[in-house]
Amino acid sequence: MADMRLPFDTSLYDSLPISTMIYEPVERGGPRDFRLVYGNRVFARDWNTLYHNDSYLGALLKEGSLLDDYCLSRMERFQTESPHAFSTYIPMVRLHLHFQPMTDLPAPFGGFFVTNITDYEQRDARIHFLRNIRQMKNNALLMRRGGDGRLEAVYASEEFAKMMECSQEEAVRLMDGMGFFRTTHTEDRPFERSLLRRRVTDDGSSDLTIQKITARKNRIWCRIHYAFIDDFGEHYIYCTYTNVSLLKQYEERLRSVYTSLGSSFYQENDNTLALFRVNITRNVVEEAKGRDLYTTDSVRIPYSDVCLRRAAHYPIPEERERFLRTFDRSRLDAVYLEGRVTVSEVLYSQRKDGRFTFVAVTAALTRHPLTSDLVAFITERECNVEKVRELLTRKILAR
Repeated sequence: MADMRLPFDTSLYDSLPISTMIYEPVERGGPRDFRLVYGNRVFARDWNTLYHNDSYLGALLKEGSLLDDYCLSRMERFQTESPHAFSTYIPMVRLHLHFQPMTDLPAPFGGFFVTNITDYEQRDARIHFLRNIRQMKNNALLMRRGGDGRLEAVYASEEFAKMMECSQEEAVRLMDGMGFFRTTHTEDRPFERSLLRRRVTDDGSSDLTIQKITARKNRIWCRIHYAFIDDFGEHYIYCTYTNVSLLKQYEERLRSVYTSLGSSFYQENDNTLALFRVNITRNVVEEAKGRDLYTTDSVRIPYSDVCLRRAAHYPIPEERERFLRTFDRSRLDAVYLEGRVTVSEVLYSQRKDGRFTFVAVTAALTRHPLTSDLVAFITERECNVEKVRELLTRKILAR
């Protein structure tokens, strides 16, 4: 295409070592349409690198072209406002460009001196990024994903190496390539592969709790946060680890205790009057059963209300107050935090058929293995024989 005749001299720009472009708005086009009317030697070279043999002269800049929406909107503003420099990233061609507006052009023309951020600056920024990663004191591993999908271990922190029972250099070699997955327990590898592929788990998280295999072939539980960093054409995965093996052991013990208490809960005998499974944290009676329940013993009302209504069946005021104080939600929570797992009271009770008897009310406390809510297994058993024996013993000792 022949050069477009411009009403001003462009020879000053021809020999500049900086890419220079001049455009004019297109009257019949949309508000974001601009036609390129001039480019110096450097601009022509850069254009041909991107578009090969196509000429830039007469090319329309609009959405989907060389410049993105952000850059084009800035061009619009330059028609009416004081020009100022700006930088933009053009994702279609992966270019970081700095635009310095030309201020001496007659209306309606506009132009820019365009500077491509150099590879040197990109490398310098990458070095700065890696240096900062190495200075962070945490249990971390930095991986880089290549264009072929291969994972490369870039850096392993001292804390990570200690967790993996090896030196930092050995940790990098251990995690490099397929080692990243080989050190993950076989049953957890599909979850980790899925997260790396989709960058999110099924529940919308970027965290996983999985089993890792150390350099000494020991198995440990880790809570891992995966951060994905894309910059300068490279893709990094920054993994921060928390060793939760002790927590997992605690969960296993908790599950065992909960199962044991649950089994005992369902083992009734002739003296059992009532059984309750109560979520103390949520103030909910999850289950109530037994051969002598009151009509107020319901799973449809809060546990605190059940306690208040049950207290009415203890005729001795002092014992009634003791029951409410001992089995109050906040008191049971405090008792558990003190390290005690059972509380018990012996009370004089009037049953729903009108008879009076001594009962032993006992609460066994534990955490729910999945939710960590405080759960109480509460039993009420008749203890007339034991209480009579106790009273006789006291009388004999007194004599």
